[in-house]
This record gives sequence, structure tokens and C-alpha cells, in this order.
Amino acid sequence: MPRRRAATLVEALVAMFILAILIGLLLPAVQSARESARRTQCASHLRQTALAVQFYHDRHGQVPALWNGVVPAKRSTHHRFWSHSWRTKILSFIEQDALYRQLDFTKEATHVDNQTAISTLVPVFLCPSSGRASNVFAGLGPIDFGLQYPPQPGTPYRSDLRAAATDYQPAVAVQWDTQRGSDLRLDHYLFGPWGEPLPPIPSGTNRARPLRFPDIVDGTSQTILIYESAGRPDSYERGKAPVEFDPAIVDHPDQHSAAWAISTHYPWMKLLACCPESELSINHGNYYKGMYSFHPHGAHAAMVDGAVRFLSESTSNAALRAAVSRDGGDEAGL
Repeated sequence: MPRRRAATLVEALVAMFILAILIGLLLPAVQSARESARRTQCASHLRQTALAVQFYHDRHGQVPALWNGVVPAKRSTHHRFWSHSWRTKILSFIEQDALYRQLDFTKEATHVDNQTAISTLVPVFLCPSSGRASNVFAGLGPIDFGLQYPPQPGTPYRSDLRAAATDYQPAVAVQWDTQRGSDLRLDHYLFGPWGEPLPPIPSGTNRARPLRFPDIVDGTSQTILIYESAGRPDSYERGKAPVEFDPAIVDHPDQHSAAWAISTHYPWMKLLACCPESELSINHGNYYKGMYSFHPHGAHAAMVDGAVRFLSESTSNAALRAAVSRDGGDEAGL
């Protein structure tokens, strides 16, 4: 019987080399396929959320209010962190009615009695590609937080108050003028499909003029309803290292805007500000500098009619402003 020849060391090395090349060729394809699946799921989540807003509008004759619940008068113009968000009002339309019933709207969203509800993950509000450290974060401001923003040293956020995150934000407004005056002035904004705050700003509970779809004169297919701003409360900005949210650090963008259950102060709901035309506003940063995603080359936006578009990083700031404003009479051209 002939003897079987063992593979030589050279043959083994050649085989390993060929295998390494095959793995090197296949791995990017596998990673690309996984990201493609995550991107498709992200678009589906945005579409479900936009359709839930439509269902709410069909039932109530207006879009969900940005601020909900009964909250005592604010201690300053900035303290608007405690209202229940618009997302709470669409829970019943995304098969989360049991979660909706857990919320106590007679108490602020950050109240300890609402902790179980607001720290519950809602998958539809999350992008599977998001890179944040955790989808549940601690460090909210209670309603007796203080009199000033930013909070002064010695008044840290409470680490026992937690909230579940979201990667999607409402296209409330764009700040068209960032050079003069305060960002509290309503005439510095072009407002989108969610209505706008009602003056006087400093007093009483949060209020906004209810908005109906017929008020969107630029067209529901041309106006952004919800967009990706992924990764909050961690901070991401192009060209800089990510900054993980730390509740012990006072000087940090408003982390309450990262929570699906909480609505924050309206200047922190703006889609576009601080970026000149030379700095395009898709994937530039995830706090008030446009749209941000962990998808390569762009980010998703859900239009008022429920269509979801993937906007390229080359989209101009002018096009984004046109797509957010509901009655500017301008063509978005997305």
C-alpha cells in the first residue's frame, strides 16, 4: 500500500496564506452586509415612528405636542427638562400601550415615580448602528435642580435618575441667524412641522401652537419630520474623539434630549445651528450641528408623509433648512 505523503511546511504556509487572503476579502463584505441590514432596520424604525405620528394626527387632528404633562412653573427660562415628550403620546401606536399606561403625566417625566417607565428601552426609537456606551444612562436633573443653567459646581446631576435613550429627534426648527442676540428669540428660527413655542417664554408650563398637516404648505413629502441624531448623550463631532457622557461633569450638552421620554428646552431641539456653509451638517456632530448617524456617507430622515430618505453627507445646509421649514416656499431638493 503506498505511503501517504504529509504536507510540507511550505505547502502549509501557502495554504494559510491563501486562507488569510480569502478571509481578508470576505470580512469587509460580511461587515458591509451587516451594516446594510442595520441601516435598513434603522430606516424601518424611522418609518414606524413617522407613521405613528400620522396615526396620532388622524385621531387627534394635530401632531403630538412637544411638551406634555403637568409641570410646575419653571425656575428659569432654561429649565424645561421635565416635560413628557411627544414620543410618549405615540406609544400606543407602536404597540407600547402598556408602557404608556405606566407613565404618570401628573408628575414630571424625571420624577422617581416615572423611573421604571422612562428607563425602559423602546427598540423603535433606537438605531442598531448607534455607538453610544449604553442605551440606558444615569444623571438627570430633578425638578428642584436649581435656579441656573448650566448648573453650578456642587449641584451635580442625580446619578439615581436614569432614562432610556433615543437616536431620533424631531425636526422642530432651524436657527437661521446665529450672529445676533439670544437663541431664545423666536424670530431667529424657521419652524418645522411640530408647531412653535408660544410666548411669553419665561413663565408657566411649556406650550406650543398645535400644528396640523394642512399647515405644512411646503408639502408633506418635502418637509422633514424626524431625523437621526444618534449617540446622545455621548458627544460626537467630526475630527474629535468621542466624549462619553459623565453626569459629574457640568459643562455638557443637554443629556435630557437623549431620552425618548423627555422633552427639553426648544433651542436644544433645533436641527441646524453653529455650522457655516463650509461645514456641511450631516455627520458633522450629534448635538445641534445637523444630522448625525453611524452609517457611512449619510443619515436618515423621515418626511411628514412617512417616506424615509437617506441624505448624503454632501447635502447643503441650505437644502436642510428648506427641508425643515414648513412654510418657507422653498424647494428642499433632497
